[in-house]
Amino acid sequence: QELCVQPGDQLLKLDGRWAFCEAPIDGAGSAADTKQHPFGDGQHHGVVLEFARWATRPLRPAPPSLEAQQGGTILRASWESRLAWRPAVLGWALCLQDTASEKWFIVARESAVVQPAALGKTVSALPATQSSIILSRGLQGGKTYAASIAVLTECGWSAFSHVSRPATLAPSVRLGHQDAAAATSSATAGDIASAQFLVPARLVAGASSPIAAESGKR
Repeated sequence: QELCVQPGDQLLKLDGRWAFCEAPIDGAGSAADTKQHPFGDGQHHGVVLEFARWATRPLRPAPPSLEAQQGGTILRASWESRLAWRPAVLGWALCLQDTASEKWFIVARESAVVQPAALGKTVSALPATQSSIILSRGLQGGKTYAASIAVLTECGWSAFSHVSRPATLAPSVRLGHQDAAAATSSATAGDIASAQFLVPARLVAGASSPIAAESGKR
């Protein structure tokens, strides 16, 4: 629902250009008829309208802590969940970044598997009471990762935090059964319903927010 235009939204850009005055949106000389296009692929995708709206968001959390664990390709991410958030916390969104490629990865509640962030992929938030998670599946040995986290309250999603201090994994070793079980049990703790969110197409730590996948205030 957050992706839908609503009454009161302000038109900011028309095909990548600031909409500061009236302009045709179709026909010769219009923005849709020019060669420059925000997609940058030379193809015509129709008219692209960019809107914005005023919103109240929670303060972004402090960066999480990320530590490489001994005995395998394992990371432990932890964050401060005991602060007196008002309104109360409803969930957390945790993302990892490969610092070399700057690619982002998501951590879903159901499996605790680190997966590449995909456009349009719905992700389950981590429980509100959770303050740490052990990650192993989906990580690559020898890689350096950083983490960013966002908090969900009744006011919606905060911006993602600035990235954590990076942590470098040891060269790859085969993931043992015990490591996989630990990652799963850490992610599935708690029995409250999980909120759903989508990762922005371009995630900027400290500025971008998760996109709520449910209707209502979230």
